[in-house]
Amino acid sequence: MTLFHGTVADEAGNPLEAVAVSNGEQIVLTDSQGKFELQADPALHPFIFVTRPDGYIHGTWYCSTAGSGRALRFVLAPLPNSQQRTGRQTVYLAQITDLHLVVKGSSGAEKVDELRRDLQAVIEAAPDVDLVVATGDLTNYGDLASLQALGDIFSHFDRPVALMFGGHDGNEERRDNPDDRPWTRNWQQTIGPLYYSLDLGGWHIVVCPDEDSYFGPEHAAIKQRWLTADMELARKAGKRILLARHTPPSNEAVEFLANQGVEVVLFGHWHSSKCYRYRSVTVLGTPPLVFGGIDFMPRGFRVIRLGPGKPQTQYIALQSSRHPVLRERGSGMLRIAWARATKTHLHRGEPLVSDHDVFIPVPDEEGRGRAGVLCLALEDGHRRWFAPTADSVRGSLDAAAGLLFAVTQTGEIVALDQATGRRVWSQKLDHFPDRWIYTGPAVAADVVIAGTGGGGLQAFDLTTGQQRWSWGGDWKCDVWSQYATPLAIGDRVVVMLFRKGAYCLDAHTGETLWCFDCNYEYLLAPMLFTGSAVLVPAHPARLHALDPQTGGLLWTRQAAGDVIAWNCAHNLLVANTQEGPTECRRVGSGRLRWRYEHNDDLLDMVPYRRAIRSAVAKPLVTSRGVLVAGADGIVKLLDARTGTARDTLDVGAPVVASAMGPDETVILTTWDGRIIRLDIAAM
Repeated sequence: MTLFHGTVADEAGNPLEAVAVSNGEQIVLTDSQGKFELQADPALHPFIFVTRPDGYIHGTWYCSTAGSGRALRFVLAPLPNSQQRTGRQTVYLAQITDLHLVVKGSSGAEKVDELRRDLQAVIEAAPDVDLVVATGDLTNYGDLASLQALGDIFSHFDRPVALMFGGHDGNEERRDNPDDRPWTRNWQQTIGPLYYSLDLGGWHIVVCPDEDSYFGPEHAAIKQRWLTADMELARKAGKRILLARHTPPSNEAVEFLANQGVEVVLFGHWHSSKCYRYRSVTVLGTPPLVFGGIDFMPRGFRVIRLGPGKPQTQYIALQSSRHPVLRERGSGMLRIAWARATKTHLHRGEPLVSDHDVFIPVPDEEGRGRAGVLCLALEDGHRRWFAPTADSVRGSLDAAAGLLFAVTQTGEIVALDQATGRRVWSQKLDHFPDRWIYTGPAVAADVVIAGTGGGGLQAFDLTTGQQRWSWGGDWKCDVWSQYATPLAIGDRVVVMLFRKGAYCLDAHTGETLWCFDCNYEYLLAPMLFTGSAVLVPAHPARLHALDPQTGGLLWTRQAAGDVIAWNCAHNLLVANTQEGPTECRRVGSGRLRWRYEHNDDLLDMVPYRRAIRSAVAKPLVTSRGVLVAGADGIVKLLDARTGTARDTLDVGAPVVASAMGPDETVILTTWDGRIIRLDIAAM
């Protein structure tokens, strides 16, 4: 061990007292003259760094223990006057994540410019941001060139930034030196410390990556000791604590953090959105800044307001980098009967339409108490009732025996009285709230089934909520944001199991009756039943028709891309693909009839895609044509025979879900929170 000593001062040379200085394991405080002493082993403690006090985000706040000498001097600089927020009761953070920057290859300069434009868009959309927190996987491979480019981009950024290591930022080292951990040296060489903290207003911001396999056991244990000591100091100083990590925290991790006084946890990694509260901790997951999330959330960032009372958050989607085409006008066949606005973004959970009512699953990715199920009158759209849930309802709904069933993203199934919205019963699925439920419940025989093949299904008695049986996948909980709601066929239910295929179960017992092996990926659409066949999507870009009794293969077809939403009626099968085009096929044979190309997307919502032309709401096959509603905000009525547009209607925002009720009444929901009843007039 080597004894290091030094001072912490401001730019004018004034000593800063009671500033935390750390070797990454132990922490000491500066004395009244700004002095400190601290031992460190350069092999285990590559940096000496300070916890930057409120208002001192800039300046020299870390030094390498190798080659820096034993006498260290930290000079902390205040923010520019235009950004000075010291002493404010309320401060604002912007969380960006999963940038996956790559500068190798011919498109490297283009990717750098693209990221610069995205970061500028963040500041334009949220000009009051005090600090940007980037929660890992900031490069794709962790190569030195990409990390150096990343550092350069943020060194010229006009807001303070807290950068965090994610697994991808060490992937090149892991590949080239699998037996030589830690795989974090490239990051330390180009960016600096792997973990650290700073104060902002009355909050203590902790940046601490959690992928310990990249650190190795010894360095991971050192990091954990620092984390515990750092949060203990913050508690003693009366600071409220926000912790940023890379991967989603488990229940056990949240329990630990709650006991340490943490109030907010930010994470990325999963390329999707999740917002929930467990014990006293608000947990917030954010989709990527640079491309559509795997849950079809548009690319964007999260703003967190930290002030007195409960933290508040807002998700802001960024517009597509392509310029939308000129808006279209229609001929009048498509008519809006009514439109109602909600105070939250709506997503891919499909409405359920009855003879008199429309039931809407309502997500809330901002923790504002807006999640639940909304009931509107089909005739005029007036509100009948709203049933709140603790967390977002991201999947479709189902109904039977006068009850309406919904499942929250965190894994709570609720049964509501259809007439009043009164909660009749509720149950938490196994591993709540670790679940990632985007599927809806499915009623089959006398049970309602909830969950996914990956995280496990559970069946409950319709009227009492008593569990009847469970059927599990291979994993402890859900890990991919699949929308493949189980398909009920009489007293059977067919469920998709991630990367394994379709499994048909007896709805009474949960016994497996048959299975069909295919590569089912998370972004694929739910299965369909045509009356004589089960239609199963598969990756890459395959359509399978199965015998519902045996699971035997009837036919297979190649598609233009992976099917993300589809529907069948009137002997037509219409599918939206990940690559953009909508395809129309014959139900019986799967043979292609026509393709339709959409206009430029308003928001980038398709997983891993940017600036394409797509539709995420399922197409509707009507007696007057095929209705498709795109991410361009335009609803089109296409000729069923040729695929040419008979009418168009501009609704101004991406359409995210659709459903059809009695007399071919159409209900659409949009990303900006509107529910629209659409009528199709005869020509």
